[in-house]
Amino acid sequence: MHGALLHGVKYESEIEVWGDGYRMVLMDPYTNCRLSVRLPNSEETVIHDFNGEDTYYTEDKVFLEAIIHGSSEKIASSYEDAFHTYEFSWKIRTQCE
Repeated sequence: MHGALLHGVKYESEIEVWGDGYRMVLMDPYTNCRLSVRLPNSEETVIHDFNGEDTYYTEDKVFLEAIIHGSSEKIASSYEDAFHTYEFSWKIRTQCE
């Protein structure tokens, strides 16, 4: 879901994912990033706080270090997975035109 409904300068952004027994919400990823996770067969929601971490900076830093040092050890996703994500995003984009 996407909306541009709030007035003023401050905005909010969230990504919410539901699955069979799962619920994950990435809240405020640009300033005060938090991830809320509820797992199957659980009534508990666990909050992971990434406050103070610039997720885009960290992602770029890890990628550049992998190139410089020739090691992909710290990269969380394979190139194959990244390609499939891009391919999926491209299909969504072209279907919406």
